[in-house]
Amino acid sequence: MVNKATIYIVNTESAELGSKKNFMKTLQTDITKVEKLTEQISKKIRGGEVFGLVGNLGSGKTTFTQSLAKKLGVKQHVTSPTFTLMQQYQFLNKQLHKLPLYFYHLDLYRTQSFQEVTALGVTQIWEHPQTVTIIEWADKFQKNLPANTTLIIFKDNDGTNKD
Repeated sequence: MVNKATIYIVNTESAELGSKKNFMKTLQTDITKVEKLTEQISKKIRGGEVFGLVGNLGSGKTTFTQSLAKKLGVKQHVTSPTFTLMQQYQFLNKQLHKLPLYFYHLDLYRTQSFQEVTALGVTQIWEHPQTVTIIEWADKFQKNLPANTTLIIFKDNDGTNKD
């Protein structure tokens, strides 16, 4: 559970990981503020979004993902797919579509190569208009992420995001 962390949100189209000049939003937060943040983000979801989460073990990546999934209307309990690498959940965004949308949750902690990631078929789902994709440990393959990926960087109070 996240007690206190700093979250940076950055668009990867024009940013290198860690480049503060391109940060869109910075906030120091606890779990209640994470829920407010995911509420704001969920209202902007249109389909095709990719979010890359970066931070240490226990920094709040899965908590953020669970909160966003809940705000979007995912009914199942979302857990980190550490061993399966990817989970798919269906939800209905009544404001936008009568068709279901799909929430993909990836955990790349145990992956060794981008080839393992592509074997999951993720490049076909990234940016698809009926998907929302969350990638934990996105920094492992940042150069391979879609251009419109929004990075969300979780840093501990000491300012680190190391493993």
